[in-house]
Amino acid sequence: MSEPYPGKYDKEHNGEYRELFDPVLEFIKEKYPGAESDLPGLVCSSLLDCPGELYWVNDAGKILFANNTACSKFGYKPGGLPGKNLGEIEEAKEGSLSFDDLRSGLKDSTGTLIYDSRHKRADNTFYDVQSEAGFISYNGMSVIAICSRPVPEEKKDDAVLADYENEKTAIINAVHENVIYYDTDLSVRWINDKPAATPGKKLEDLIGKKCYSFWGLGEDFCDECTIKKVIKTGTSITEEKQKSSGRWVEISGYPVFESSGKVKGAVESILDIMERKKTEDALKESERQYLELFTTMTNAFAYHEVITDGNGNPSDFRYLRVNPAFEKMTGIKSSEIIGKRYLEYFPGGRKTIIERFGNIALNGGDDSFVDYNPALNQYYSIYIYSPKRGTFAAIYSDITDLVKLKKEQKVSLEQINRNFEDLAILNDEIRNPLQVIKGYVLLEDFAYSKEILAQIDTIDKLVNRLDKRWLESNKIREFLKKHYDFDQPDNIPIQYPDK
Repeated sequence: MSEPYPGKYDKEHNGEYRELFDPVLEFIKEKYPGAESDLPGLVCSSLLDCPGELYWVNDAGKILFANNTACSKFGYKPGGLPGKNLGEIEEAKEGSLSFDDLRSGLKDSTGTLIYDSRHKRADNTFYDVQSEAGFISYNGMSVIAICSRPVPEEKKDDAVLADYENEKTAIINAVHENVIYYDTDLSVRWINDKPAATPGKKLEDLIGKKCYSFWGLGEDFCDECTIKKVIKTGTSITEEKQKSSGRWVEISGYPVFESSGKVKGAVESILDIMERKKTEDALKESERQYLELFTTMTNAFAYHEVITDGNGNPSDFRYLRVNPAFEKMTGIKSSEIIGKRYLEYFPGGRKTIIERFGNIALNGGDDSFVDYNPALNQYYSIYIYSPKRGTFAAIYSDITDLVKLKKEQKVSLEQINRNFEDLAILNDEIRNPLQVIKGYVLLEDFAYSKEILAQIDTIDKLVNRLDKRWLESNKIREFLKKHYDFDQPDNIPIQYPDK
């Protein structure tokens, strides 16, 4: 055993030992019977191995003595604590005293002080203790003796329960719902601080009230009371109800059981869902309008998802939805094509179309073009866009008749142009012979020269009239060509089938 530390217990305490010093005193009594009345210096050696953590500090907070129990608890070898400052082994915590507070408190006291603290081990871990401090006389000077022991389990349990209660209350108060705990007779036992339905009322005034009184619903329970059903059935129930004010709420009830399994109450959660109801109604109206537009629009509409290969490139697409106009335009029933892949329904489908549609589905944006579908023998003006990544919508307009009209227009224009050319030639071919005939008639005086010359003049006038009409028609043709692309039947950018 180490050399004894000389000293004695401060006589000012009149031999009274507080509760936390009792284990030390009992240890001394057991080892040195009869020595407790004076505590000579020899007794100090017994303190080294007493079960409590015992250490002395001077007025500056420097540790002068620490028993083996304290050194071991702190993770040091025997004699390893003396020389350290108290601040190195204690951490401030709520309810603890600073060394200055401890020192001044002891000077103003005739006994000892009990306080909570947190001890710091050599490996920087912590543990909670309850300490008692008092003055003793050591080598002619007054020092502070501190005896510590682990926090009693019952105090830990009380602290844990208090923390749990505070956390539970804080959590429940943070939610947006009214939360109410009822007895089986539907009296309020607890309520959070969100009594939205009872403005101006204090929470404490609501405790003990019946639910119908709490909600201002008359003098009796509701016939369809959610909490009554929860208590009766012992099951959780969630219902939406409209209050007399017109506001909608979502009521959820949860049974509370005793350890025996008997229902002892219920918790009610009430959430105002008026805004959600408005949103739902607006969404339903929007869906109704969309469905009406979808089913009545004259353009064909189809919604697809793109299918990619192992490299992430478009390899196919699937039909997800089509409108009635699509069925009418293509002759394909929705039941035949919904869920089918493009190449599954059109085995000869074109890769260029898959790539064009897939690019929009994967990269966003929109596109418009004219395309010929060889399987349906139809021309379409197509507008595509991507509502969300991986999908695309296509709006089709059947322009097959327009393309046919353009083709017929081209043939007609070619014929008109030929007619114009023939007419121009005809004018010259008629005038030239007429001039020759007229010359011959003027050279000879025939019996019918006068009549012949009159007919030549008539024919010349007819030719002049035709020539004038040709000039007028040519102006009309040039106007149509200039302002209506009348001579460009191929101005539609048609993409023909892959070769």
